[in-house]
Amino acid sequence: MKVSQRETVPGSKSMRLSLWLAAYAVMAVFVYGMLVIGDFILARIQERSQGLSAGAAIEAQRVMDEDIPQRAAAIAEGFHPILYPTLVETEPALMALAQRFGVAPLASHPNTPLYYCNEGYGLLTFHTDRFGFRNPDAIWNERDSLDLVLIGDSFVHGACVPTKASIAGRLSQDMTVLNLGIGGNSPVHYVATAKTFLPHVTTKAVALVFYANDNGPPDQGSYYRRAFFEHDTPYLTVTRDGLHLDEALTEFYSAATPVMEGARGAQSPVMSLTHCRICARGAKYLSLPTIRKTLGEMIGRSKRRDELPADSRLAIDTVAAHCPAPDCTTVVAYIPESPFWRPDPRAAAYASALAAYAAKIGVTFVDTTPKIRALGQDAYASKGPHLSPEGYAFVAAALRDAVRP
Repeated sequence: MKVSQRETVPGSKSMRLSLWLAAYAVMAVFVYGMLVIGDFILARIQERSQGLSAGAAIEAQRVMDEDIPQRAAAIAEGFHPILYPTLVETEPALMALAQRFGVAPLASHPNTPLYYCNEGYGLLTFHTDRFGFRNPDAIWNERDSLDLVLIGDSFVHGACVPTKASIAGRLSQDMTVLNLGIGGNSPVHYVATAKTFLPHVTTKAVALVFYANDNGPPDQGSYYRRAFFEHDTPYLTVTRDGLHLDEALTEFYSAATPVMEGARGAQSPVMSLTHCRICARGAKYLSLPTIRKTLGEMIGRSKRRDELPADSRLAIDTVAAHCPAPDCTTVVAYIPESPFWRPDPRAAAYASALAAYAAKIGVTFVDTTPKIRALGQDAYASKGPHLSPEGYAFVAAALRDAVRP
């Protein structure tokens, strides 16, 4: 019996559908793979373009001549690399641990000797407090009678100068100061830090210190955004004898120690954090971070130049909410970029936007740009983009004037 031309073989429609779905799946995987490769290439292009500057050449030479041997010496003496919060989002091994324990660390290992950075004054080393910050641990015994709390990134952290030359070190000469700054932090981390620690201290003032590279669009995919904005991620426990890290965080730090030991190579603070070095380095591009950041910056530039990014506004609002006037003074401070080390044509507009928003909500704004610019390149380190001891002195003096009547 012949089959009519209009008749179809049973199952042919489902077979064609399966083939189409398979084709779409293959195409989707191909396109995604090309995007990942494109993200990697774009990151390399951006790194190459930054490496063409005279400042980048000085930094590269410093790494070879000074940083590598100094790190090797520090490691031999028992110092460890810093576990920056930003590493959790860029290193798969740390991200896996954070997700496993359900935590998001805001500082490095507690009570640990660490090496930090060198920008012409030798490799900085210090010992962390009970929560992983750069403070004398005894400061936490005075958490109910503080004069000032500092929140910020590497500039507040004190990169790359001795403690006595840092902002906190200088202010601590005649004030009780708690330093909650960590290198690499962004406004998202400022919000998380303020929400976590400010409810547990009593202070006369809080200074939220911004830098030019805080000027960016919200990263909606940030692990820290999810951890602290969408969920109540555990961090501190309160007992009769004071504040303590949540048990889950303590377990995270213990598990992260052997992972960070893989970063103790002298070539870089973080050489490789997994056994599969190539896989670990490539995995960070799976979320297309460079493409997302570049698109975000393009969108940001298309908006009004005087509009303060949402995360910066949220950071200021969060600090102000936990530092209510008149009993507590909220200070928003700005540190300018070095035109030599890190030129940023958007920086002046960002400073203006910070000033305008601070005025709008009625908090103190401190712009250190005039004094830093007057000092010129001497305000910055001789071999890197952070401030020199003289530059930090100017910032500390400006903050002291803002919080002292």
